[in-house]
Amino acid sequence: MRAERPPVLFAVLAAVGVAFFVLPLAGLLYRAPWETALSDLTSSEAITALRLSFIVSLAATVLALLLGIPLAWIYARVAFPGRNIVRALTTLPMILPPVVGGVALLFAF
Repeated sequence: MRAERPPVLFAVLAAVGVAFFVLPLAGLLYRAPWETALSDLTSSEAITALRLSFIVSLAATVLALLLGIPLAWIYARVAFPGRNIVRALTTLPMILPPVVGGVALLFAF
């Protein structure tokens, strides 16, 4: 298998896309207060925030596995009326920005 050269326009656009990810991260790493990083990360507020983030992400993963695997199995093997609508509604959160989802949940509850 030989490596093909991409078209110049694609290479330039891909480089711009990579820059959108790399430059903010590099700026964040450059401006981070490294002298106080360890004390900042071990403060009680940071530990509480990290613990909460870990618990919520673990709970979300478990819930996604418990509900997502059976739903995916149903989608793959069972034809039912309204399947395309249900499928579109369950993939909608991947498309909407989090703020739109938050406002929708606020209005729903």
